[in-house]
Amino acid sequence: MLGHEKRQVFELPHKPLEVTEHQAEIKRCPISGVLVRAAFPPQINAPAQYGPRFRGQMVYFQQEHFLPYARLTRICQDLYGQPLSEATILAANERTYESELPKKPIRLQRRDASSARRGEAPL
Repeated sequence: MLGHEKRQVFELPHKPLEVTEHQAEIKRCPISGVLVRAAFPPQINAPAQYGPRFRGQMVYFQQEHFLPYARLTRICQDLYGQPLSEATILAANERTYESELPKKPIRLQRRDASSARRGEAPL
């Protein structure tokens, strides 16, 4: 063998969205008759929700590329076949913003006038 050549093809997957269904059993105690419900994982808090990577991509499109909400909902439908409301995008933006807030107050230091003369930006 003298060597080999390589060629690669990059392609999007056929199913752009993966849906994972979580089921929690509901049982009735045969003695007391009380209904007992199994718990869902803590991050699963709604009957239908979008995962963090999907939400992150929508926030990225909207914030980094300045796509209007209405246009982003159409893009989501076109690319993923998934209808998405403007309220869902807004909620993802708010959730991302809140998760990025500092956990404790930030103390800003005031620079004196001499630092401004040296070309340093004031805080």
